[in-house]
Amino acid sequence: MLKKRDRLSKREVETLLKKGRRLHSTLLTVAYLPAPHTKAAVVVGKKIAKKAVQRHLLRRRVFHLLERWGALYNGKHVAVLLHPDAAHATYQELEQTLTHLLEKV
Repeated sequence: MLKKRDRLSKREVETLLKKGRRLHSTLLTVAYLPAPHTKAAVVVGKKIAKKAVQRHLLRRRVFHLLERWGALYNGKHVAVLLHPDAAHATYQELEQTLTHLLEKV
């Protein structure tokens, strides 16, 4: 899990989703915007996983990947929006998809 200072606030996420650029895949969407300090957020809605336990598992997995591959999005605000297919994806599939999109950022 990223430290609180490295996570986006609700207001920052809203701004990012309105003004940022997006990259899409079958499992997730990455919204990003250049910024002086690197921050990230993960959004998992109830349409993706009905149970909170499943949503939190997905969030923890993606936050771990963001922490691991932080150099790929250095100097940007990044929000990762998960799609319904992500609920059934393995950790390796999420990692492969996320790193592929972060390399394009």
